Amino acid sequence: MPPTPVLVISAVLLAAASMLGGLPAGLLCAIALVAQCTSNCPAGGWGLIGGSLSWLVLAQVTHNRELFFPYTMLLAAVACVQHCGQRLLIGSLAGGTVLAAFFLLRILQKATGQVLLVECIAAAAILAAVIVFSRQSPRTASIRAAIAVAASLLAYLSLSL
Repeated sequence: MPPTPVLVISAVLLAAASMLGGLPAGLLCAIALVAQCTSNCPAGGWGLIGGSLSWLVLAQVTHNRELFFPYTMLLAAVACVQHCGQRLLIGSLAGGTVLAAFFLLRILQKATGQVLLVECIAAAAILAAVIVFSRQSPRTASIRAAIAVAASLLAYLSLSL
């Protein structure tokens, strides 16, 4: 994709994430956008990052701040699957960077140790599954989308732990 549309799409997504979820949501979106811009599989990633905003909208509508976790996992999964097919280490680092930023934010928010432990275990397990499935699946945009959405839904289900 030429640079101008990429910049416009990125700016719109970043502004929307920041407006819906504040600086933390914008930061995580920015990391996912960098991963998207550096990936060798541009198809589908922009739409998935845009789709992640639905979690922020739901969080606003329901006043449920916990929905930030599935938002984060969708962004981490997108960052990962956009690279994993050909560069496993880069994909793992991209997804891990989104999660590292999330946990830094959670520490700054003074989340309890028990909450951080549960979130860390769930996030690590989900990201590991994303890596395995993206590595073993066909490299199609629909498969990458299914993996990322499944990761997000698993994160939502893990909220009940």
